[in-house]
Amino acid sequence: GFSGSDNIWQLLDTLWNKAKVLGKTLHDMDDSTYIKDEGMTAQFYVWLGIFVLMIITAFVSMIAEVMILLLSITAPIFIFCLMYGFLRTMFN
Repeated sequence: GFSGSDNIWQLLDTLWNKAKVLGKTLHDMDDSTYIKDEGMTAQFYVWLGIFVLMIITAFVSMIAEVMILLLSITAPIFIFCLMYGFLRTMFN
């Protein structure tokens, strides 16, 4: 993309894999015998945070892509209007 060398969707995929590893690690750190409720709670909070982060990131990325497309369509119109003197008065 424009902001870095990696694609945003590749970064979200690596974030997904890191969340799986972190959730599994936190779940395995619970040393309860029967029900690992603290481990499940920690894993739930990891997944909840990752879902919120990924939804917001995907939304912002898609909106930015649409805005770049819209601006690349409308920018030549404004440049054309500023090139000619009789159209410059529209911007005063």
